[in-house]
Amino acid sequence: MRKERRQFWQLLAGLLSLAGLLYLIGTYPPSLTLPTTAVFFALIFAALWFFSKFALKSSIQASLISSVVTSYLIVRALGLKQPFFILLFIILFITLQLFFKRN
Repeated sequence: MRKERRQFWQLLAGLLSLAGLLYLIGTYPPSLTLPTTAVFFALIFAALWFFSKFALKSSIQASLISSVVTSYLIVRALGLKQPFFILLFIILFITLQLFFKRN
């Protein structure tokens, strides 16, 4: 059985997207205009996806983690801050994880 090597370009891409996110946070004011917010959430998704893909070596798990975290942050940005939502996202993540693990 051949051991799969880690792809270090994924780590580099994650660091670049994190650097872009930090640049965006440092230069633009915290307002909810559509272009800035869309780029913000896209950079969060990209950074989480590349880091979790590098750590876990699974595209499906990386996509799930990135999607759930980004969706939760979008819900928080829209003003829905009840603790019930974090519970719903955790249950959704576990359910999707079990679904993709069986297939």
